[in-house]
Amino acid sequence: YVFYQSEFCRESADKYLGAVDCPWEIAYNYVDTGVFTPPEKNQSFGEWRLLCAGNNLRRYRVTSALDTVAELKKRGCKVHITIAGGLLWPGSDDPYKDIMEYMKLLGIEREAKIQLTYTREEASDIYSNAHLLLHTKYNDPCPNVVIEAMSCGLPVVGSNSGGMPELVAPGAGILVDVPMDWEKDHAPEVTQLADAVEKIMNQRDRYSQNARELAIRRFDKAIWLNQHKRVFEDILNVD
Repeated sequence: YVFYQSEFCRESADKYLGAVDCPWEIAYNYVDTGVFTPPEKNQSFGEWRLLCAGNNLRRYRVTSALDTVAELKKRGCKVHITIAGGLLWPGSDDPYKDIMEYMKLLGIEREAKIQLTYTREEASDIYSNAHLLLHTKYNDPCPNVVIEAMSCGLPVVGSNSGGMPELVAPGAGILVDVPMDWEKDHAPEVTQLADAVEKIMNQRDRYSQNARELAIRRFDKAIWLNQHKRVFEDILNVD
C-alpha cells in the first residue's frame, strides 16, 4: 500500500519509477491546528509583514521574495519580510553574505530580516507575527510550511506548481502561474507576486479566515491519523 503526499508526488513517482500495482491514496501532510493558531490580538496592517520560511535550497527562492518586496516598496507599500530558515544552496561560499549584499543592491536593507534558524516550538510565533506567507519554491511536493501558515491564519502567495494547487484553495491564497518543467526551476514573475500580495492584503481578513478554515477542514492531524488507522486496520483485518 502506498501513501503519496500529493497527487503531484504520485505523478512524479509514476513518471520516474513507474506506476505501482498495489492500492494507493493521497495523504497530505498534517498540522496540529490546536498548536498552530491565529494570534489572539487583532493585528495592525500599517506595515505589511511577509514571511518566507523553511530551508532555502535554491537561491531564487529567496531572491524572488526579496524582489517582490522591492517591487512593493516601489509601489509605495510599507512592507517588511522575514526570511526564516537556512540558506543552503550550492555554488556560494557564503549564502548569507550573498543575500545581505543582494538586499543592499535592491535598497531594502530596512525592509528585510534574515533569521537563519528557529525551533519547531518557535515556528508558531514566527507565523503569528506575519500577515502573509510568500512561498516561491517551484514544484514543492507538499510543503509543511504552507499548511502550518494557513493554520495560523496566513494567506499564501506562491507558485502554481507541484502540490501547491492541491493545498492552497482559491480564497486562501493566490498562486502565480509558471511553466511546467521537470528539468529546471522557474520562479514566479515578480510583478504578479506583488499584485497577489496587494490583492490579499486589501482583503486580508477574508483570506485569513479562509486559510484557517481550510487547514482545519483538510489538514488537521486527526484527519491524517484516522486515514492511516483506517488503512492499517483494513490491511490487518481488524474488526
